Amino acid sequence: MPAIGWAVRDAIRVRHYGRRTEEAYVTWIRRYIVFHHKTHPSKMGAPEIAAFLTSLAVRERVSASRQNQALSALLFLYRNVLAVDVGSIEPVPRARTPTHVPVVLSRDEVKRIMEQLSGIIWITVALLSGAGLRLRDCLDGAPACAASRTDLQGLLAPGNSSTKPMYPSGTWRKTAVNYTSMEL
Repeated sequence: MPAIGWAVRDAIRVRHYGRRTEEAYVTWIRRYIVFHHKTHPSKMGAPEIAAFLTSLAVRERVSASRQNQALSALLFLYRNVLAVDVGSIEPVPRARTPTHVPVVLSRDEVKRIMEQLSGIIWITVALLSGAGLRLRDCLDGAPACAASRTDLQGLLAPGNSSTKPMYPSGTWRKTAVNYTSMEL
């Protein structure tokens, strides 16, 4: 697995995929290899992929998104690392998709929540809701922004909108006020 693992990492990095995608793909590929008793992927193909995906759905009862992620990782391995066409993968039992509908807050509800927040918590929520950042991206960026007030202040200042995240109207002003009032 080490040689395959590094080849996968190199292929992912060349394509500028995210760090978390890289970790997830390498993990799924490792699990696939171990599932088939450490057989090299070049000696396997569509039937082995189908068996692995079936096991995920039936035995491990993973979510549909996890099963899709595993399939994407394996297709990436075969197409981009091994340069092998695995052909058509037979239909596999699909993991169940959740039946709940995600809750979406109205603008008024978001406004009332934001009025109760201040400081770094307000900044984090503003970035998550206004700029569309994912939680991991926001939290990974927080230490970098905290290291230099000018970095965040420059990011929040009005100006060339093509290089700045999209904030709701007036958000950058309140963010700058919250940021400058924080204790570092």
